[in-house]
Amino acid sequence: MLLAIDIGNSNIVFGLFDEEKVRSEWRADTRRDLTVADLAKELRRGLHSGGIPSGEIGAAIVCSVVPPLDTAIAGAAKQVTGQTVLFVDHTNAGVPIKYPHPEEVGADRLADAAGAYDKYGGPCIVVDFGTATTFDYIDGDGAYHGGPIAPGLALGSDALAAAAAKLDRTPIAATEHLLPRTTSEAIQAGVFHGHVGLAQYLISRLTEDVGGHPKTIATGGLASLIAPHCPLIAVVDPRLTLDGLRVIWKRRG
Repeated sequence: MLLAIDIGNSNIVFGLFDEEKVRSEWRADTRRDLTVADLAKELRRGLHSGGIPSGEIGAAIVCSVVPPLDTAIAGAAKQVTGQTVLFVDHTNAGVPIKYPHPEEVGADRLADAAGAYDKYGGPCIVVDFGTATTFDYIDGDGAYHGGPIAPGLALGSDALAAAAAKLDRTPIAATEHLLPRTTSEAIQAGVFHGHVGLAQYLISRLTEDVGGHPKTIATGGLASLIAPHCPLIAVVDPRLTLDGLRVIWKRRG
């Protein structure tokens, strides 16, 4: 059984795969002060809730954009499962990279590319709605070309509240109208629909730049909230990054 771990800036997502079938999936908040003991406890919790003995884990793979946690997650996985973690990067992802600086490409973006091409073919565009909102183009041969990076929806909302003294932090919500009754509704309308507009525009421009008719796949924690308002998004796949890790491991033979 494969343990796949996606360490993002906001959440750590764990998945257990038996071949292509997901046996268990769970998540934890990302904190940069998490220790080996903290992460080992989280791993044991997930295994216990899924009824899976640690001895059934035969491999572990990680994509991480939080380097301070890499040593801790490697230690926790070794302690709980006995497996040495493979950290995904541009040298071992098995994804052809046509970005000028491959070493700068985030491991999560490579996992998304691997998963998207395996599941949906190419060409395609992956939009990952996380702490940042990233747009990635994968061509018809499965090669990764990169794409725009924008501040994520929650990050933009938090930044507005932090920088504007008279504007309070407001829960993110999809408002029906753009003419608000309160300041909170005004913030919700501007933040949410502004991000929808950003996504629509960047998908449209990226499609123009690459030509053809790439399929757009949305993933990330906020994908299910935003995608219904973006007609250019064809598929929402919340498990895409974990599936990509599974694909990368499988390609290793």
